[in-house]
Amino acid sequence: MPESLFITDLNEIKSILKTNESIYLYDTVLIAQHEKIFHQTGARLLCDFVKEAPVIITETVYNELARANESTKRLSERYIAYLSQFQQLLYLSESHLFELIRYKYPKGVLPNMMKIVKAAFKTRVSFTRCLDTAVVPSEEMLLDLLHEDFADGKDYGEYSLIWTAFVIQEIYQKMNCHFIGADNDLFRLYMSSYQHDAWANQKQPMKKAWISSTETILAAMLLDYGDEQMIHLYRHAHVASRKLIYHEYLHGILSLQYASKPFSNMEFIHAVKQKHVHIVY
Repeated sequence: MPESLFITDLNEIKSILKTNESIYLYDTVLIAQHEKIFHQTGARLLCDFVKEAPVIITETVYNELARANESTKRLSERYIAYLSQFQQLLYLSESHLFELIRYKYPKGVLPNMMKIVKAAFKTRVSFTRCLDTAVVPSEEMLLDLLHEDFADGKDYGEYSLIWTAFVIQEIYQKMNCHFIGADNDLFRLYMSSYQHDAWANQKQPMKKAWISSTETILAAMLLDYGDEQMIHLYRHAHVASRKLIYHEYLHGILSLQYASKPFSNMEFIHAVKQKHVHIVY
């Protein structure tokens, strides 16, 4: 079982999801970055941003964090200290996801989960084709096929966030899901999972989902509060070299075309303050 800082009881998780309009799904890479900055400076950017909203750590993300602590395969004291800053920290295992589907579809768990898995993992074309042709008699076999397809572990953490969000929005259809990450794989998954489908199938109600990086939140704080200090704390040389995804303004009109380039801290502050750009990710 995960450490006691996590909420793991399914009934409590359901109650929290039922009474909240928004959740945050936190990716491994950004947790690692934010943990380091927290221990170096005490800064709690995401904690202060989400306030009391639930933050979800999936089983896969937890395992990726725990893998760094080779002696125990549990979270290190540093991760525990950082994650303890969040007011509502939910741990959702893969078995939790099946139980949530069972909550809505007590007699149709497997077919409904198959539908969601195909949607969440649709960019894994060979895997979804396998599901279309294979006989999948049980929940255990579905998980076995999924784990086999991700035998190398690559990108499973990012996919687990999308899968978890899809399950939650199947049960709580008005839930706003907010992905917090840093790598482009998660951004591409978000775009293919939410943005493309929203326009391709306008007869279906649009699921509400956002994606943010550290810079997205820093830009919002800069515009709202003029806070430049956090930018210097969070955008050290390595992070500042990452290409940001943004929209440009021209004569006050926002271009919907995506652009991408790295920004120095001063370039970032100037471009955001002068509203030359809108930081997407």
